[in-house]
Amino acid sequence: MATVADSPPQKYALVTGCTPGGIGHSLALTLAAPPYSYHVLATVRDPSKPDLSTLSSRPNITLLPLDVTSSASISALVEQISSITSSRLHLLVNNAGRNYTVPGIEVSMAEVRSVFETNVFSVIKLTNALAPLLLNAASSPSSHGHINFLLRLATFGMLSPLSSPEPRPTIINIGSLAGTLPYVFGSVYNASKAALHSYGDTLRVELEPFGVDVVTIVTGGVKSNIGRVERHLKADSRYRDAEAEYAHRQKYAAEVGMRNEEYARRVCRRVLKAGEKGYVWEG
Repeated sequence: MATVADSPPQKYALVTGCTPGGIGHSLALTLAAPPYSYHVLATVRDPSKPDLSTLSSRPNITLLPLDVTSSASISALVEQISSITSSRLHLLVNNAGRNYTVPGIEVSMAEVRSVFETNVFSVIKLTNALAPLLLNAASSPSSHGHINFLLRLATFGMLSPLSSPEPRPTIINIGSLAGTLPYVFGSVYNASKAALHSYGDTLRVELEPFGVDVVTIVTGGVKSNIGRVERHLKADSRYRDAEAEYAHRQKYAAEVGMRNEEYARRVCRRVLKAGEKGYVWEG
């Protein structure tokens, strides 16, 4: 008969952007349930909102406030997480993001900066802040004497991740097909996701010798709340003749995409059970 002493230690996962109706919400629920059974730290801007009861009612989901664009908010979050997890984190899912569907020659620079702040800079800031906790959870990081050698091997694809019966501490960045293909009217969003992909790919090489995996999910069409902001072309837009296509482009994924619950199940299975590395294409 199994005893408490025989039970595996609790693993902790942090998921950003867990608003109901989105990918993060479904990922949090999936990770908290068997067979994964993480204690999920689910972040939202305002945990007191009543529509978050599907998360707050779960005993192994803790709702935490986070504005990913605020350095002060990130610092406060790290303090909370360190206290809850004894300074160990096993999974970081950088999911929070925003869309921006506007013709490239008609964008607002304030919006451009906001998109990159949310989709790129905040990911870097949060990852840097939580890296010590992920490294603490790594069972056997390489000694400093081997780091340079291992980095050279990893850079040229000559270093394979060590096999392990359990997933290593992992960073999952929710990327997008838009970072690889010219999603029309999404030049700024596309560029932000391309930057995220490149950042994650390099971070994967840099953290491999320390026993931490980095996976980029190249997300296709998924039904989520990221595209719910309805925009209209400006009255003097050069694309007025394409107004119908512009409106269709904004709603396409929400109408025909994969259900976010199914997406979450598939991502967790492929990364945490099948152990897929690098880029994982889903949705």
